[in-house]
Amino acid sequence: MRDKFLFIYHYFMMQIHQVEQVALYYTLNLNEDFVEPLEEKEVKSLVKSSVRAYYDHLEDKTKGYNYKNETLIDLLEITEDEQVHLKTIISKDIKYARNNERRKASRRSENGLTKRQKDKLSLIERVQELHEQGVSNKQIAEQLEISLSTVKRCRRAVL
Repeated sequence: MRDKFLFIYHYFMMQIHQVEQVALYYTLNLNEDFVEPLEEKEVKSLVKSSVRAYYDHLEDKTKGYNYKNETLIDLLEITEDEQVHLKTIISKDIKYARNNERRKASRRSENGLTKRQKDKLSLIERVQELHEQGVSNKQIAEQLEISLSTVKRCRRAVL
């Protein structure tokens, strides 16, 4: 697992910095952060193929490694619980769940009400105001352009 991680990390460091020594430097630094780091010569041996893959990719964009999230998740054995804490390497299910949560939150007001719920509450309040002013149910219905049964339903909602 650590070998795969270092390999992938080095490959992306090559893409970012485009200099072998810089990519190796960052990869060796990452290796030192492990509880049981590999020896430097092991790391150098491990990343040779990522250097080759990087240069192949420069020559022909169809070569090299173009990892998709699903591939990285499988390679690095990232669980769904771990993905919840990540921002970019997430499965399609987590992505859709996050998008649904974001859309759901944007559809609601600061009080947690949907537009329909706000409109209904507003109507109930307007009916109640008119009723308190002594306006009859029939006149409220005509004034608000709603049915008499809707006025009665709004009145019951207040009680």
